Amino acid sequence: MSGPASATGPLQAVPPMAPDVGELVTAATRKLMHDDGAGCLADLDRVAAIDPKLDLRLAATRGQCEMLVGQCQQGKERIARWYETDAGMLPERAMITAEQIGSMRCREGDSSERDRLLRAYFDLSDGAYMNRRSPAFCKTALATARELIPRVKPRAPDDGQITGGAQALFHTAASCFARAGDCKAAWSTYRELFPQTATTAEAAAMMPQIIRESYDSSILFCGAKQREAPIPQSPPQRR
Repeated sequence: MSGPASATGPLQAVPPMAPDVGELVTAATRKLMHDDGAGCLADLDRVAAIDPKLDLRLAATRGQCEMLVGQCQQGKERIARWYETDAGMLPERAMITAEQIGSMRCREGDSSERDRLLRAYFDLSDGAYMNRRSPAFCKTALATARELIPRVKPRAPDDGQITGGAQALFHTAASCFARAGDCKAAWSTYRELFPQTATTAEAAAMMPQIIRESYDSSILFCGAKQREAPIPQSPPQRR
């Protein structure tokens, strides 16, 4: 017996609706921002199956999600290529940009020592100027930076990602501890790592006072003017 019919002919089975590509892209981006690299890549793979051309345009997002799952080198190369082809950057500038993104996204995996050092600089800067972290967070990032600075050499005289981070370490690390509420660690770090520029005995004798005055005037939450002020609270940050 034939199945039921309508005025327009036999009823057809309705195929399951394909997932909305826009929703998948939104979900992938959200997972990226929550450090869920595996979930992000799964959503992007579904996008690729539906619209391969759109997936190609999402190369920067895919590269960051690859970084989150430990595929740092592949992620950097993908992002650098995207900046070259889509943003018109020169190769050197594109790779620098990819490394800057990698300092936020790269996890252990195949991260090089340079990647790990840049990550440590980023973490200290984040704790110093953006989000209140724990003293243990600052201590771990500082230990990584101090371990790797002697081993990671600048690629060129203007490799500011490496040289600049090392030069600013005394201030960035101390500020991370200060924002975390550990003024004792902030002061000891600042004093130990402060650049020693004295070339005469007289200048060397003045260094303790110079360091103290510099610390008091520049380290928020622990300097002289802020010593009695409460540490501002911020919501817990995800790692």
